[in-house]
Amino acid sequence: MLKEDIEQVLNNYKRAMNENFTGNPIATALRTNFPKDLKKIIDEPNKYKITGSAGQGNWTYSPWVAIFDKRITTSAQSGFYPVYLFKEDMSGVYLSLNQGATDLKNKYGNRRANEILNTKSKNFRDKLNGLIQVSDNFLESIDLEVENSPNAPFYEAGNIYAKYYSLNNLPSEEKLESDLKEVLNMYDLLVSEDEPLKIIENESEIAESQKKFVEIFKNAADKIVSGKAGFQGGQEEGNFYWSNKLGIWLCSRKIETSRYWNGFGVEEPEEDSGHTIICEINFPLTGIRRSVAGAFANDESGNIYVIHRGKLGGNFSKAFFEKNYEGEWTSVQDGDKKSDVVVIGRLDDPMLPEKVRDFILMIDRMKNGSKIGENISNEDNGSEKLPSASFYEFLVESGYFFDPKIVENFLLSLKVKPFVILTGNSGTGKTKLAQLFARYQLSNYNIVPVGANWTENRHLLGFYNIITKNYQETTALTLITEASKNSQIPHFLILDEMNLSHVERYFADFLSSMESQEAIPLHSNEDNNVPNELKIPGNLLVVGTVNVDETTYMFSPKVLDRANTIEFSTSPAKSYMLNDYGKYQLTGNTEYLEDPLSNLEIRDCKLSQLKEELEDVKIEGGDYLWDVLADEVNNFQEVLGKAGFDFGFRVIDEILRFMYVAWIYEGGPEIWDNWMRYFDAQIKQKMLPKLHGSQRVLENVLMELFELCYTEAVEPSPRYFGDLKSDKNVKYLSSALKIQEMDKVLYEQRYVSFIN
Repeated sequence: MLKEDIEQVLNNYKRAMNENFTGNPIATALRTNFPKDLKKIIDEPNKYKITGSAGQGNWTYSPWVAIFDKRITTSAQSGFYPVYLFKEDMSGVYLSLNQGATDLKNKYGNRRANEILNTKSKNFRDKLNGLIQVSDNFLESIDLEVENSPNAPFYEAGNIYAKYYSLNNLPSEEKLESDLKEVLNMYDLLVSEDEPLKIIENESEIAESQKKFVEIFKNAADKIVSGKAGFQGGQEEGNFYWSNKLGIWLCSRKIETSRYWNGFGVEEPEEDSGHTIICEINFPLTGIRRSVAGAFANDESGNIYVIHRGKLGGNFSKAFFEKNYEGEWTSVQDGDKKSDVVVIGRLDDPMLPEKVRDFILMIDRMKNGSKIGENISNEDNGSEKLPSASFYEFLVESGYFFDPKIVENFLLSLKVKPFVILTGNSGTGKTKLAQLFARYQLSNYNIVPVGANWTENRHLLGFYNIITKNYQETTALTLITEASKNSQIPHFLILDEMNLSHVERYFADFLSSMESQEAIPLHSNEDNNVPNELKIPGNLLVVGTVNVDETTYMFSPKVLDRANTIEFSTSPAKSYMLNDYGKYQLTGNTEYLEDPLSNLEIRDCKLSQLKEELEDVKIEGGDYLWDVLADEVNNFQEVLGKAGFDFGFRVIDEILRFMYVAWIYEGGPEIWDNWMRYFDAQIKQKMLPKLHGSQRVLENVLMELFELCYTEAVEPSPRYFGDLKSDKNVKYLSSALKIQEMDKVLYEQRYVSFIN
C-alpha cells in the first residue's frame, strides 16, 4: 500500500541512518517494496522504470522513489519524471514532477545548472497550462528543509508541479493513488509534447521565416544608416538598423546561391562608416547546410524557432563557443542526424528581440572579454574562459593570491549590499579582485578612475550639453543602462581611487538612490538616447577602491554607514612567492556565496525577519546566538559612542544581515561554533572604519575596544601586546590586530584614522 510505504520511510528513516546501510530494511523498502507497490497502481507499468534510492553505499539525506518513462530517461540524472522526494527532517514528502540535474551540473557547473532547472521548470509549467487546466492545489515550489543534502537544492529548482503530504496529516490511500495518476497524466502529456525540433529544409518556409526575422529588427529600429560591415575575409555593404532600446544593429541581405546573411553589432552606426560585426545569424537558402551558423526549426505544433550552431567564424572555433557558451544546448532533428544547437527563441515570441540581443552580447563578451568597449589584453586572455572551479580556485589558477577570508568577506558583503569599499596600500590587489570576480561571472564591468576634480555627479553620470543639445554620456552611465536591460546578469562598476576626491560630492545622489530606490534626475530636455531620470538597478554592484596616502580624503559617515569597508593587508613576500595561499579552500556553500544576485531579498530584510530566522540558532556552550549578538553589538556601540562614533539602525541591520548570509553560507547549522569569525569581520568592516581623531579622543576608546575583542580583561594598552595570533584569549583577531596597529600609530603620531 502506498500510504504504508510513505509512513514507513517517514517514521523510520532518521533512525535507520544511525544503523548499518547494507541490508537495512528501510533501504530495501525504498529500493524494492515501494517501487513494487507503485507498479501495482500504475496502469501501464511496463512503459516505466521505477527506482528508489536511499543512497549509494551510504545513507543520503534526500531519499527518493522515481518513475521514469523509458522514452525520456531511465535515471534520475537527466530528463524529467515524477518522484517522491522526502524532506530532510522526515516531516513530510512531496510527489513532484521534477527534473534530472546531474548531467546539467557536469556540463555547466552548479550555479548555471540551477538557473537552467528554474527556467525549464517555468517552461514546462507554461506548456502544461496550454494543454490542461492544472488545479490550484499543485505547488510550483518545494522546500526540502535542506541542511546537509548537496542534491536537495537542485530538486527544489527542478520542481515543475508538486503535491505535499505531511506525516501528521497523510491523506487516504485512494487520494494518494488519485494524485499519482493525475501527475502521471501530466507526465504523459509532456512526454508526448517533448518531440525534438526539426530543422526546416523547405526553401519557401526558410524565405518566409527570414523575412519575418528581419522585419522584427527593422520595426524596432530608431536609426537607419548606410555603410560597410567588416569581417574576416571581406565586408558587406547595406543599411544598418539600429535600436536604442536593444543596443544592437542588424545589417542583412540575401547572398545568391549561398545564404541569407544577418550581421549584428553593438556600437551605434554612423552614416557611410565602417562597422565591426560581432556575430552573424545566417540561414541557408534551402535544405540543410551545417556550415551556416543559423537555421530555422519547428516543433510538432508548427512553432518556428531561431537556432544557432555555435559557429562564429574567423579565429573563433566551434570548440571555443562550446567552451564559453553559458546557456543550454538542445538536441534537434538535423536532417538524417541529431545535432546539439542553441535555441535563441521562438520566431513569434514578443521577447525574441531581447533574446537575440542577449545572445549577441554574450558573443561579444566571449570574443572581447567582459569590459564594455574594450578588449581584454593579451596578459589576461586566460581569464576569458568560463571557469568551472570555485572563484577562489580560479584566483589561484590565475596567479593571484588573497587571504581566503578576504575573498569570503568580499563576496558575503556583496550579497548584503551592492556597495563595497576596498582599502589598503597600492598594489595589494583591490581593483584586481573586483575585476577578476566580474570576469569569473562573465559579467559586464567597467573600471572608472575617479579624478581629483570630481565635485559633482556629472563626472559619474554625465550631463546635458546645452551647446550641442546632446547628453554627454559617461562609461559609468553606459554600464548602468546596460545593467537595466539585463536584470539577470550582475554588472560591476569599479570606482578606482574613489577617495581621490570628496566622495560625498560626486556620489551622494548615487548612494541615496541605492538606498531609497528612487530615481536620480539627469536632465529635463528632449534626448532620445538618455532618459530624464535614472534608477539604479539591483543588479549593479559598486566596488570602490581606496589607496592609502597623503593625497586622499576621509570618507564621511554617510558613505561608511552604507558600505562594508574591507582592508587589504600587504602580503609577506615569502607567502606570495611560495604560493602559501594556494593550499586553502573555501569550505562553505560556494554556489550561494558566488552568486551576488541570489537571495536579493536579504538587502531589505527587516530586523523581525532576521530574528525569526536566527533566534533558534545556538552557539557553542548553549547560549542563543541572537542574544549574544545583541549584547556584543550593544557593547561596541556604547564604547564607540564615547568618542562620537556610535552607529544607528542601518548599521545594526546590515551587521545582522551579514551574519545571516554567513550562517547560510556555512550550511545553516543549529549550533554555530564559527560565528565569531564573521562577527570579527563586521567589527572591522562596519564599526571601526569611522574611527579617526587625536590621542586625547581615541586613546581610552581604543583600549576599551581592544578589551571587547578579548575573552577576559586586559591591562596594558594594545601597543604593548606581543603577537596576538598566538593568544588564545583573543575572540576577534582581525579587529584586535587593527586596533593594536591604530594604537601604535596614535602613540607615535598623536593622530590616527582607520584608513590613513
